[in-house]
Amino acid sequence: MNPPSFKKLDTKLKDIVLIQRNSFYDERGVFGKLFNKETFVSLGLPNLEFKETIYSTSNKNVIRGMHYQSKPHGTAKLISCLKGSILDVLVGIGEENFGNFESFELSSDNKLTLFIPPNYAHGFKALEEDTIVVYNCTELYYPDLDKGINFNSFGFDWNIKNPIISKKDRFLPPLKDIKIF
Repeated sequence: MNPPSFKKLDTKLKDIVLIQRNSFYDERGVFGKLFNKETFVSLGLPNLEFKETIYSTSNKNVIRGMHYQSKPHGTAKLISCLKGSILDVLVGIGEENFGNFESFELSSDNKLTLFIPPNYAHGFKALEEDTIVVYNCTELYYPDLDKGINFNSFGFDWNIKNPIISKKDRFLPPLKDIKIF
């Protein structure tokens, strides 16, 4: 059995890293890795230490986001979709990247993992029912530092008429009203 490997893919934003995961399939099912510290460092990612792993299950047309955690505990995230598919979206909230955004389709089929540094707000739209997303975070969750921007405030076309959004997310401030990270 060959161990699963990783390949770095190009993105428009220089500090965003998209990783192609490899999996091993046999009659038992699937075996794969979401993260390997040494390999990720060799691909140019920072030397990451994850402090928390969380997951969400979402139905089709749910939009979660756009979230970030403010200083001094801004968190980098490693996002993987283990079941179903999502349209993953990020927008810059730092001085050097403010308002720049990019999106990626992550799915259980394409096995892509996305690295997002702390100076981005992050969210996604579930493209299928019962979609499962895993987030590895470099910081613990601090409720008083939990921040966000309105999903519809930075020029991204979500291509949806009636998204399912939490009350909290629906009333987040627009990008133009946040302080730079």
